[in-house]
Amino acid sequence: MRLELWSILFAALVILSAVFWLISRARMKQTGLPDGRVRYSDTGAWRKVEKPYFDGEWGLVGKPDYVIESKGTLIPVEVKSTSAESPYESHVMQLAAYCRLLQVTSGHRPVRGLIKYRNRVFEIEYTAELERKLKSLVNEVRSLDPTSDVPRSHHSASRCRSCGYAENCDQRLDQVG
Repeated sequence: MRLELWSILFAALVILSAVFWLISRARMKQTGLPDGRVRYSDTGAWRKVEKPYFDGEWGLVGKPDYVIESKGTLIPVEVKSTSAESPYESHVMQLAAYCRLLQVTSGHRPVRGLIKYRNRVFEIEYTAELERKLKSLVNEVRSLDPTSDVPRSHHSASRCRSCGYAENCDQRLDQVG
């Protein structure tokens, strides 16, 4: 009798484990992210936040939200809190910078990266053309006068409130006149 009880308990645990595994796989598929192992995370949710990647040649520093290793390749993933019907150009360039940083630090060129918006995931190929656009943008930014005053580029009070420079900004939209 005792052996039967243990057998039933063991079978129940195996079935329960399988159910939880299937649920976790279904949730992972819902994210739109590829199967793989999380190799880097900047969210602090998985592990201690890691050091940023660095490219001394181009002067780039960055921390992608995630780097997933899938089928022997590294895939940077940038997670955005907004919805989008197409990827924003600034987000594509941010992802391209992460691809460049992974290439420099790992010695392997990523083939693609992912931008995950609230409503969908966009796969961005890291092509030679995208790398050229990134290099051009980096050079353009480097050529700008760092002492020049840059005007606010939007009319959204909520963006101003969430900005990290709001305390020191004389162009805030919530300022009294």
